[in-house]
Amino acid sequence: MRPAGLRTVFQSTAIYTIGLVLQRALSLVMLPLYTSYIPSRDYAVIDMLDTAVALFGIIFGARFSGALLYHSSEAEGDVARRDVLTTAFFGGTLIGLAGGLVGFFGAPWIARVYMGSAEYAHPLRIMFGAFALGIPVEIGWSWLRLENRTVLFVCATLAQILALVGLNVLFIVRLEWGYISLMWTSLICYLILFAGFAGALRTKRRGRFDRSLYWRMIKFTAPLGATVLATFIFHSGDRYFLIRNVPLSLMGEYALAYKVCMVATLVGAAFHQYWGAQVYTHARGENGPAECSRIFTYIFTLGSYVAFGVWAFAAPLLTRLTDEQYHGGIAYVPWLLLAYNIRAIADFLRSFLYVKNSPGLDAWSQSLAAAICLIAYAALIPRFGVWGAVAATIIGYASVSAISAYYALRLFPFRFEVGRLLRLAGVLVTVGASILLQPHLSWWGQTALAAAASAAFPVLLFASGYFDRQEVSALRAQWESLRQKALGAPASEA
Repeated sequence: MRPAGLRTVFQSTAIYTIGLVLQRALSLVMLPLYTSYIPSRDYAVIDMLDTAVALFGIIFGARFSGALLYHSSEAEGDVARRDVLTTAFFGGTLIGLAGGLVGFFGAPWIARVYMGSAEYAHPLRIMFGAFALGIPVEIGWSWLRLENRTVLFVCATLAQILALVGLNVLFIVRLEWGYISLMWTSLICYLILFAGFAGALRTKRRGRFDRSLYWRMIKFTAPLGATVLATFIFHSGDRYFLIRNVPLSLMGEYALAYKVCMVATLVGAAFHQYWGAQVYTHARGENGPAECSRIFTYIFTLGSYVAFGVWAFAAPLLTRLTDEQYHGGIAYVPWLLLAYNIRAIADFLRSFLYVKNSPGLDAWSQSLAAAICLIAYAALIPRFGVWGAVAATIIGYASVSAISAYYALRLFPFRFEVGRLLRLAGVLVTVGASILLQPHLSWWGQTALAAAASAAFPVLLFASGYFDRQEVSALRAQWESLRQKALGAPASEA
C-alpha cells in the first residue's frame, strides 16, 4: 500500500484537532459550573478516584486496543481484518466485564485502602460500571481511527461531549448530586457508545470470533501492562505521596492546573489518533525515515506553539473562569507544560518500537523511567509538596524521552532535524521573555500581551529561516490557490 503523503497526515490531524478543540472549549465553558458547585476538596476526591480506577485498569485490559491496530496491519484481506475487529471488540468486552465485576464487588476494600474510608465505595462502583464498557468502547474508537474515518470520529466525539455537558448540568445544578454527577454521566455515555459500536459492528463489519487470534492479542498486549503502569506512575503516582503530605485544597489547585495543561496536548492527541493507526504505513514506505523526521518536526513545532499559547493565556483566563480558591494552580502551569512537551518526544519515538514488533522494549523503557520518576516523587514531595511533584514529573518525562530515543534510534533510522528545532527554541525563548518581563500587568494588559506574543510566534519562526525555499514556494502556491478560489477564479489559474 502506498504511504500517505504529508497532506493526508495534516488533514487527518486537523480534523481530529477540531473535535479535541471543541472538547477543550466546552470543558473551559464548564469550569465555572464545576468550580462553583464542586469544592476544591471534592475536586481532589474526583482526581483520586480516577487514579484508583486507572490503577485497577492496568490489570484488566491495559492498551488492548493496541492489539487491534497491530494485527489489522498484519491481516491480509477484508475477511481477515473483519475477524480481527470482531475478535478485538468482543474479546475486549469479556475483559471489561471481568474487571468491572471484580472492581464492583471489591469497591469497599479499594476505598478503604486507597482513600482511607469505605464511604467512597458507592462512586467507585459507578466508575467500575463505566470501566467495564470502556475497553470495548476504546476498541470502537480505534476502529474508526484505523479506517481513518476522521469526520465520523469527530461527529461522534462531539455528540458525546454535548451529552456529557447536558447530563452534568442536569445532575449538578438541577438535582444537586455533587461530584457523583460526573460518574453517572460517564456511565450513561459509555452505555450509549457501546450500544452504537456493537450495533455497527454486527451490521457492517461482522466477522468471526477467532480464539487463537484472541490469545495472540492477549500475548501482544501483555507487555503493555508494564507500559500502562509506567504511564500511570507518570500521571498519577504523585497523588499517593501528595495525599499524605499536602492538604486536599492544594491538591485541587494542582489537579485543575493539570486539566488546563491537557489543552496543550490536543495537537499531540489528535495527531496520535491518526499516527497510532497509520505509523506502520508511513515507516515502511520507500522514504519512511525522512518522511517521519519531517512529520515529527512539524508536529512538535505545532505542539510547542499551542503549549506557549496555553501558558500565555492561562493567568487571564483562569482568573475569570474559576473561583479564587483555584487561582494558586496558575503557578504550576508553565512547568507542567514543559513536562508535556518533553513527553511528546517520547510518544513519537515509541511508535517505532511497535513498528518493529518490540512492545517489550517500550515496556522496559517506560518501566525504567517510571522507577526514576517514583524515586523522585518519594524524595521531593515530602520536602517540597506540590512543587516537588512538578519537579519529579519533569524528571520522569525527561527520562522516558531519553531512554525511548536510545532504543528507537537503534531500531529505526530516524534523525532529528536539529537546525529547525534550534530555531524553534530561539523563537520560544524570545516570545516567552516578552511575557516574563511584564509580570504586573492588568487583566486587559495580560490578555493583550498574550495575544500579541502568540501572533508574533509564527512571524518570528518564518523570519528565522525555519522553512526552506521549497516549503516557502509551496506555501506561496497554496496561498495563491486559496486566494484565487476566494475570488472565484478557476483553480487552474492559481
